[in-house]
Amino acid sequence: MDTYRQLYSITMFRTVELFMSSPEYAANLNHWMEATKQNALFQHFFDMLPSGLLLYTQDGRILRLNQAGRRILSMPEQESAPASLDALPDYLAPLRNALLSNACYPLYRAEIRILPPVEAITETSEPAENIIGYSLIPFHETETPPAADGNEPPYTYLAVFSDITTVVQERLALDRIRDELNHSRQLSSLGTLVAGVAHDLNNPLAGMSMNLLLAGMDLQALKQRLDALNLPDPERGKLVHLVHTIERRLGKITQSNEKAGQLVQDLYLYGQPAQLNLAALSIAGVVKDIVSTLREPPHFAQMQFLVQNTTQAAVLCDRIKLEQVFYNLFKNSSEVTQNRGTVALHYSETIYNDKPAVVIHVRDNGPGIDATIINRVFDPFFTTKGHSGFGLGLSISYRIIEQHGGSLSLETVTGRQHGTEFKITLPIQEEVARSWE
Repeated sequence: MDTYRQLYSITMFRTVELFMSSPEYAANLNHWMEATKQNALFQHFFDMLPSGLLLYTQDGRILRLNQAGRRILSMPEQESAPASLDALPDYLAPLRNALLSNACYPLYRAEIRILPPVEAITETSEPAENIIGYSLIPFHETETPPAADGNEPPYTYLAVFSDITTVVQERLALDRIRDELNHSRQLSSLGTLVAGVAHDLNNPLAGMSMNLLLAGMDLQALKQRLDALNLPDPERGKLVHLVHTIERRLGKITQSNEKAGQLVQDLYLYGQPAQLNLAALSIAGVVKDIVSTLREPPHFAQMQFLVQNTTQAAVLCDRIKLEQVFYNLFKNSSEVTQNRGTVALHYSETIYNDKPAVVIHVRDNGPGIDATIINRVFDPFFTTKGHSGFGLGLSISYRIIEQHGGSLSLETVTGRQHGTEFKITLPIQEEVARSWE
């Protein structure tokens, strides 16, 4: 029995030895080793590429998902890849639907928005949509034979995707800067035209004012002459009534003339902004003084002003011009709240034009501004007040803050008592602020 086992072992060993030494086995072994090596090399490069790569079949089976793809899609790296597109997390449903629905196109490019899960949000970030740009590249599985009915073999798809959130945000910021630049150019051109019109209007208005003053003096002399004359009552009464009528009409003309004069003054301010008298001041102190001044009669005595915090920031500003800006903002709040609203002010700090800046938030509790006109509120001569307004207050304020190297913007919520919030952004003078500490 032992001899038989020894003979059997020798025979099998020799058989295996002969098989391994055959050319067919050597070729198969080399082919297997080369395929393994190529597969490992492919997997290495697949995982090392910075773009997200997802390889899946026409029926939704996931073949490979690289590390960049896991990171971009906020999927845990330690977990195994889902077996199919249907097994992707719920927050990736937009991506799953897009990959399945657009697979019929030869080459498809698009972008989608996803909201990562709570556990993927770091302590320093806030919940926000990620914008994912992706492309689909289909190709045939060449090793799969055609179906019996002659149809083409199934497709395999490679989805290449990247997180383009920052790119889109920068593109939107660039578009916003471009719009602001175009807006400034339009305002500058309009300002030159307006200054000329204001100059041409000023001379006839000045003449009208002088003649109204003389007419008023003549009317007073006529009244004194009537008092000195001893006229019968019926005739005297008619003359007195006529004098009072003329006096009332001259008063209306005077009011219209003063309104036109105020318009000309606003046109001058808009068309040819005066030179700023700049000084390094504490913005909190400036705002406190302005609020104290404007809350007294005859300005906004019935309005409530709440200064919610303070700041040590110093700015280079013209106090008188800033008072004009706040007067225009408070006036708008007063008008939309029937002079009985509340204006809340608070400060924050930000980066503006790559430099530290302070933001003064001015929020009222009025009805807000309609979204359809919010982009026009800083345009000259745009007003929602009918004939009672010129539509220059906010335009002039915008120009004044722009002269200070800052910006004036607004946010509004309609339909609720959240009102409108204006944001005045001014560069901080850091050297001055440090010298006060």
